[in-house]
Amino acid sequence: MRELWRSAAYRLAFGYTALCAVAVLATGFAVYYAASAMVWRDFDHAITEEVTGLKREYGEGGLPDLMDALTRHARRPGNPYRYALFDRGGGVVVRQSSLPDAVPGWSEARLEPSGQPSWHARFFAERLPDGETLIVAGDTSELDRLRDRLFGALAIGFIIILGLGAAGTILFGRHLRRRLETISTTAEAIMAGDLRQRVSVGPSGDEFDRAGASLNAMLDRIAQLVENLRQVSSDVAHDLRTPLQRLRSAIENGLSGTQDIVPLRDALELALGQSDAMLALFEAILRICEVETSGLRDRFEPVDIAALVRRVCEMYGPAIEDGGRTLACDSEGAVLVLGDRELLIQMTTNLLDNALLHTPEGTEVTVSTQHGGACARLIIADTGPGVPERDRDRITQRFVRLDRARTTTGHGLGLNLVAAITAAHHGQLVIEDNYPGLRATISLPIVDEASRVVSSGSTSCITMNIVDPPQGSQEQG
Repeated sequence: MRELWRSAAYRLAFGYTALCAVAVLATGFAVYYAASAMVWRDFDHAITEEVTGLKREYGEGGLPDLMDALTRHARRPGNPYRYALFDRGGGVVVRQSSLPDAVPGWSEARLEPSGQPSWHARFFAERLPDGETLIVAGDTSELDRLRDRLFGALAIGFIIILGLGAAGTILFGRHLRRRLETISTTAEAIMAGDLRQRVSVGPSGDEFDRAGASLNAMLDRIAQLVENLRQVSSDVAHDLRTPLQRLRSAIENGLSGTQDIVPLRDALELALGQSDAMLALFEAILRICEVETSGLRDRFEPVDIAALVRRVCEMYGPAIEDGGRTLACDSEGAVLVLGDRELLIQMTTNLLDNALLHTPEGTEVTVSTQHGGACARLIIADTGPGVPERDRDRITQRFVRLDRARTTTGHGLGLNLVAAITAAHHGQLVIEDNYPGLRATISLPIVDEASRVVSSGSTSCITMNIVDPPQGSQEQG
């Protein structure tokens, strides 16, 4: 019993059953007393009607007519009443079943007439105008038996309800406990290291099924994050292994080689370059974490995205052209978005870096802005090889590099940072085919310059989506 009481499911079931039992008991007593009161009221009303009829006989013909009426009523078949009439001095004029003289009003007494069984009488006494006392009595034995039967039926019904409630409580408690134990069992299995376990969800779609579905979605997300963490750890280790090996080799060569200044300086410069590469990697990771977790929106202000694009084109144009590519900038009039200027510049330059790094010479790169509805769109397109369709869902993930040999520079964090900055600005990133090449479209909610409030309807710029790019190309994040 103690084990059952320690279970919240059984406590809830027992509590609900007790509440129902109390409600049924209160309702039963209310019905019992209401029925009893109604029966007794009808009983008293019938006696007072009998007294009224006899008084009418007395009023019409006096005492002789009253005596005649009492005789007739007493001989009436099935008459349930008993009568008595006392004179002014208390003497018996007419009396049945040993009815006693009484003061006017209602009275009750247990009567034991000689030679007859005892009975419980409820009677009404009426003082007549000439001083006589008229008494009409009724036997309440049937009413007492009816009341006892009502009380017995109420007790039996209450016992049956308690029995059914106890059985229902056990079944209900077992059902709750079984449903909750599936969640506990799944949680224990996950704590033991089995991240594949999920809460069973039935077809009924009740509260437990909805809670189980929500927990499963949460567990799927946790498993995905754990897998991402494992992959990130593996990728970080892979990306750091080569720079660390080169760093160690440079230091070893400097220590084991000749002690001339020039070789030592070359070794130190090589070690410095490898150290800078590793620091750049960690700086990129920390920057992504900062964008994803900090309260950047507190620092947001209206930014003219068209002017920002023109500035980036001016800064980046020489580098693009020196790499054997062409850069075209097409920006419309002023379009304000609410954001962080430096982050938006970094987002744009990352896309240009990606185009510069993964396209051949002769590629045309275009940067443009558009204003459509509640969104401002930044479009960066190139005529390079594009991205394979099979990799469209991966290119914005951390450390994803389509160059399996990792011979190109970078760590696969460029597009991931772009996606993080876009999400922080409640925007949408779409990567699609440029026929030929790659086109990245970033949609950001516009802001009213006067009120500095994001335009209503800008929720269409919130969802992040990766559109299917063409298959068979080699560009990477």
